[in-house]
Amino acid sequence: MRAFLAAFAVAALTAASASLAEDKPSVAERFGQLAKSDPELFQVLNAMISGSQPEVAGGFEWEVSNTRLSCDEHYDGGFDDCTVDVEVEAKSLAGPEDRRDATLEFDCDVTLRTEDVDGSTGSESGNESLDVRVSPGQRGSDTLSMRIDVSSYSPVMNVRISDVQCDLDQIS
Repeated sequence: MRAFLAAFAVAALTAASASLAEDKPSVAERFGQLAKSDPELFQVLNAMISGSQPEVAGGFEWEVSNTRLSCDEHYDGGFDDCTVDVEVEAKSLAGPEDRRDATLEFDCDVTLRTEDVDGSTGSESGNESLDVRVSPGQRGSDTLSMRIDVSSYSPVMNVRISDVQCDLDQIS
């Protein structure tokens, strides 16, 4: 889907540029103007076209950049406790003249999908907060490790991450 969107965007820019009269700016030129006049909207549109999924608010861009799942084996051969590592990467859209550092406070929800030895499926979830410190014009990141109990009456044989959501709660 991402490749399709990127190819569609390039084709649309090329076609639109060719069909416009010489006195009108091309779509690519207008996109460049948008970057200067409304950087936040530009970041969102550019992310949609490129396939990246960052969110933008309050002069910051952020995304969940990495997730990792590891589970402890229970004596019955299944899994009981899992640890999900979630890395959040943030970038300040402020220029270097703004000397204020910021702490972005995120609220992260993780949902795991489980399947036991009998084929029954279920889900378990957890919630934790994470702070990422960012300097103007710079990137920052931090990782939280969330433990989630997936034990069941029957041994849990399959665990996977079904959803990770980190929302920006506060900027301080």
